[in-house]
Amino acid sequence: MSKHNKSGLGGIAVASRPAAVTHRLPVIIPCPKEQEVLSHPTYTFQIAVCEPAAGVMLSIDQGEWQPCREALGLWWFDWSGYAPGQHRAVARMRMPDGTTNMSAARYFEVKLGL
Repeated sequence: MSKHNKSGLGGIAVASRPAAVTHRLPVIIPCPKEQEVLSHPTYTFQIAVCEPAAGVMLSIDQGEWQPCREALGLWWFDWSGYAPGQHRAVARMRMPDGTTNMSAARYFEVKLGL
């Protein structure tokens, strides 16, 4: 009967793997999800940052940057009065030192009256 090492692999030496590297963007838009369909006449965007931010703004369809509000550890933007169709949102985070970080673009669709 063979003896088992702590790995349970019968004495076979197993090289440990390096820890997985995860690259986190400093600012992301969790909601709406990519390609999500919005069907309500109002919507609240959710923006998450991985470091304390001095401010967060959102631009929809390359429009003006709109200030977001902070609550519950996230940033929020209330949107209304929008047209049906494909849309694109980008968030911008201002760091306390004045530098900025941008999110990846988030693409979604509006279909009112569903």
